[in-house]
Formats: sequence, structure tokens, C-alpha cells
Amino acid sequence: MQETEIIDQKVNRLIRQIGRRSPLYSLACEALESKLPYSRKIELLLTFLSSPSDVLWKERVVGAWILGRIELNEDQDFESLQMVYALSDALANIQESGKRAIKRGIQYYLSILPVTGIIAILNVLDEVHRGTGNVPLWWVIAFGVGWGLWSTVILTLFLSPFLFPVSLALDIQHVNQVRAECARSLGILRRPESISGLVKATSVSSKQIRAASFDALRKVMPCPEDSHCGQLDFDITGNLCRLLGHSDEQFVVQVLEALGKVGNGSAIPNVERLAEKSQSPHIQEAARYILPIFAARQQQEQAPKFLLRPSDRAADMQKDVLLRPTSVSDVQKEVLLRSTSETD
Repeated sequence: MQETEIIDQKVNRLIRQIGRRSPLYSLACEALESKLPYSRKIELLLTFLSSPSDVLWKERVVGAWILGRIELNEDQDFESLQMVYALSDALANIQESGKRAIKRGIQYYLSILPVTGIIAILNVLDEVHRGTGNVPLWWVIAFGVGWGLWSTVILTLFLSPFLFPVSLALDIQHVNQVRAECARSLGILRRPESISGLVKATSVSSKQIRAASFDALRKVMPCPEDSHCGQLDFDITGNLCRLLGHSDEQFVVQVLEALGKVGNGSAIPNVERLAEKSQSPHIQEAARYILPIFAARQQQEQAPKFLLRPSDRAADMQKDVLLRPTSVSDVQKEVLLRSTSETD
């Protein structure tokens, strides 16, 4: 079974879990059948993606999956960028899950308290029913509450070293699922604006996110054009250069081709190193091909740094400069005129 089919099965399971009451359910069912046209309802998906709540992690995964199934035409460039930026922000969102884990632990302990108290009360009432003692009702209630508190404290001390790490790991797993699905949808949308975010996601600790980001980059990197040079993130050159050490030869060639379209002169040292020392002839050929492009761009980048002296030097002339008249008729040649810019 292919990986895409496994992912689709997981998403189908999440769609069933969020239920028909969720506002995303109808959109998800439509996306399962065919591509969705962009509509006002899509803004709802962006709202879910921007939510920092771990409680809505299923809705966020489904929302990110739906955004990758939106059908856009050429006139909807703004809407496409809006979706890309929302997915990129969610991909880069490293949530602090500690608060959620603590809250879950407190809820667990509070649920234990009444259970242990009820068990203690039932034990006392059973003893009373058997006739082993004449215990007043208030003592039974007090004993039940005290026993419940004591049992909760004991269970807290015993389970806290295990419960909190497990809860924290569960929250991190949920966040990683959201981020991985965002990377997959960015790969489907194939917008050059998502390259920097995907490159940064390839260095995270989660294997799931790294794999999804690399797969998305393979789809997105062939998309930039020469016109995108200087129009994307300012650090896109440095981000792409970080991928030049990848072990996959074809992937590195794709990175070099993308650099040739959107990179600047700062990539020259990294590309020169590959052109000289790479063991792959394909990588060397691709690196040597784009080096003249970078050299030309570097000259263009440095050109504004050279200042030219203005051609009009009238302001630099000294006030005592004397000018000879243009016409010598009826005027002696020795007569000199003073500049009109100087008043007597």
C-alpha cells in the first residue's frame, strides 16, 4: 500500500471522528469526492489552522488536508497566497504543549477523587449494613471525602512521573500531525513562496515532518521562474544552500536549479565548492552552469554601491571664477566678466 493511500485513510478516520456537527465535515466530504472551488467557507479553514488549541488538532489536520484540495484559477492569486501563508505559519508553529499536558493531568486526578471517595463510602456502608458498627452518616461522608483525597494524593505521587511525559508526548504527536499535513498541502499547491518554510521544516526533530517537507520540496522547487528572483523571502538563498549537502543527487540538482532562478550572489562559495569537489558529474555540471548567472547577479547587486560624481559642477565652482565674454565685438579681449551667481 502506498504512503499516500495510508495518509488518506488516516484523514478519513479523522473526518469520521470530528463528526457531522463540525463545520468542516461537509467540506471534507466534498473534498473526498472532487476538487473544491474556492469560497467563503475556506476562510473557516484558515481560522482553524491559526487556532493554537490542542483540543482542535483533528480539525486542524482535516483543514490543512482540505486546503490542498482547493481548486483555484489564475485570477485567484491572492487567495492562493493567503492559503500558502496560513499553511506556512501552521507548519512553523512550534506549540508549547506543556500547559495542555498539565491541564489533562489535573482533570485526570479530579476524576479519580470522586471515584475513590465513592468506593470508600460504599465500603463503610457495607460494614454498617452488616451490623459491624453503628456509624453516623456525617462520619461516613467525612471518611469518604478523606479517603478520596488521600487516595488521590497517593495516586498523584505514583503516576505523575509517568502521566505528564505521556500526555506531553501525545500533544507533541498531535501538533506534528498538523504540521506534516500542512507540508503535504504546500507540496500540492506548488507555490514558490512556500520554499523557505519547507526548507526550515526539513531540520526539525520529527521524522514525519521532515519526510513530508522533503516530498513537498521536490514538487515545489521546479516551479519558480527567473522573474521570482528578488521577489521571495530575503533568506531563501541561505535556506536553499543548506540543502546542497543532501545525499540524494537528483534532489541536489533540483536545489541548484532553483537557486539559479531565485538565488543571489551569496550562493557563489557554496556552488563553487560543489563545482570543484562534488563526486557527481551531474551536480558539477549543474553548479558550473549557474555560476555565471550568480556572477552577473552579484555585479548587479554591487552596482548601486558605486557613486558617480554629478556632471553639473556649477555648485563646485569658486565664487571668484571669472568668465570670458562669448562675444568680443566692441569689447576688448582682455575684459573679463564675473560669474552672475555672485552679487556685487
